[in-house]
Amino acid sequence: MVFIPPPVLKATVIAFIGDLSDRKWDSLPGYFTSDANWWTSGNPDLVTGAGTTTVTEHLPLLSGLADQFTDYSFDIVNIVGDTGRVMLEAQAKGLGPQDLVYINNITMSLKMTDAGKIADMREYPDHVEINWLIQWFQDHQSNSTSAKRH
Repeated sequence: MVFIPPPVLKATVIAFIGDLSDRKWDSLPGYFTSDANWWTSGNPDLVTGAGTTTVTEHLPLLSGLADQFTDYSFDIVNIVGDTGRVMLEAQAKGLGPQDLVYINNITMSLKMTDAGKIADMREYPDHVEINWLIQWFQDHQSNSTSAKRH
């Protein structure tokens, strides 16, 4: 049986993902408690951005990545939850520069407070896609060739 998150929690997560998709970086800290952490799967010694950081430390990583695209979206595919926890599947899509196409399917687990703030974020992205993208940007910093990820 799937429980739908209480309305305030679902509304918070939908608004947060909407602002993330719209690249409204200044609004994102307001969705979190002041001591919230953001954990990303992977070995921090091998994977860029993996491990535990504070939200304040992590948000610049998001903007640094997403702002490189001509167009960017982060869309909820599925959202489920129960009191205090929301799980979601999302798809990040970045288009451009040139004809670059980046797609990453990401699962997130958000621990919520009773006040509707995110207290802890656990993120499970596809690191193969992220590492490919980082390499693509390094290879194309001054090169005008384009590439698509298939």
